[in-house]
Amino acid sequence: MSAQDEGPLTVYFDGDCGFCQRSVAWALARDRARRLTAVPSGSAEARARLGAPSAEGSRQIRAWSERGGLVGGVDAIAAMCARLPGWGWAARLLRFPPLRPFASLGYRAVAALRRRLGGPADACTLPRHPEP
Repeated sequence: MSAQDEGPLTVYFDGDCGFCQRSVAWALARDRARRLTAVPSGSAEARARLGAPSAEGSRQIRAWSERGGLVGGVDAIAAMCARLPGWGWAARLLRFPPLRPFASLGYRAVAALRRRLGGPADACTLPRHPEP
């Protein structure tokens, strides 16, 4: 499936994490078709969609679409990549059954270290989309 076939995706990320903010900003900068919407997981909008924050939910990025429902972790990263021009290969790789356990392990390792990787968060600096 090409990026053009993928519908809109709402990405729920840790808005207090600098690494998370920069990662989502990286994806938004490449999202020329504007299929991604980024929402901090602690926001009222996130709580309306996801309910009360949970320990599991705060440890991983999550993404929601009409077609795929709610996914988290490496599946959310794959869903984001699938919507970015030129990054469909990464989505296919992350979803490839023999590699998926390793991708999930890698995701969990980075997620556990994310606060040390990205420095402090820049509160409220992540745009929904970069200006054209």
